[in-house]
Amino acid sequence: YKPAALTLDKTYYWRVDEFDGATTHKGDVWSFTTTLPGLGTAIASRWSNISGTDLNTLKNDPRYPNNPSIVETVTQVQWDGPDTDNYGGRIEAWLYAPATGDYTFWLASDDQGELWLSTDDDSSNIELIAYVKDSPTAAGGWTNLNEWTKYASQKSQPIPLVAGEKYYIMALWKEGGGGDHCQAAWQGSGIPTITVIPGTNLSPFEPL
Repeated sequence: YKPAALTLDKTYYWRVDEFDGATTHKGDVWSFTTTLPGLGTAIASRWSNISGTDLNTLKNDPRYPNNPSIVETVTQVQWDGPDTDNYGGRIEAWLYAPATGDYTFWLASDDQGELWLSTDDDSSNIELIAYVKDSPTAAGGWTNLNEWTKYASQKSQPIPLVAGEKYYIMALWKEGGGGDHCQAAWQGSGIPTITVIPGTNLSPFEPL
């Protein structure tokens, strides 16, 4: 028996029965969940003491991108820690689709934010797919947590992904004052509703 291709992050059950010529003796039920080594977390980095809400102030800081003030691990593409002012942040990981198909992505952030995704397993082939700004050239913009429809730019176009392949995903955000957070969500094959991207589809980014 040769089964069809298995789906990532899905539990399968199997059992071996014995037939003695007259009676079928049922065996124990076994199970396994398809996964990839190293799944579970993403890397969240922050650069302290950068004022304002304009994301360009993070990109232009001489410490960015290689010398963050704080590096943490997160179990989804989301950071919502204690309120902190005047910093820039980044969440990055390898992303794995649970099934081959088209996926739509969303970004929510406070303040400005951008969501980038590579077209393949080369992290340099990244494209901007969604952003949080008052306008494409504005220095401000923000959303509440889980607010996915404030700006049309928060939502990506459908993007085809292949199960088993990996893609580099990066979310950037700039915090001025007040509340702060960043989160990326998706919807697509096997994901019927807008869902913050979980660690089961992520592994820590390490350059190839």
